[in-house]
Amino acid sequence: MYLVQVKTAAESQSAWDLYKTVQEVSGEDAFTPRAESKCRLMPKA
Repeated sequence: MYLVQVKTAAESQSAWDLYKTVQEVSGEDAFTPRAESKCRLMPKA
């Protein structure tokens, strides 16, 4: 998963050059493990 930031008009080099990557986030850091989830809809596996 990536944390991105919108580029300013001055930073953008083309029509689709809209975002710059700020940080790469691992899945372990981005999501709560299923066993620790407090969501009643999430089955405990």
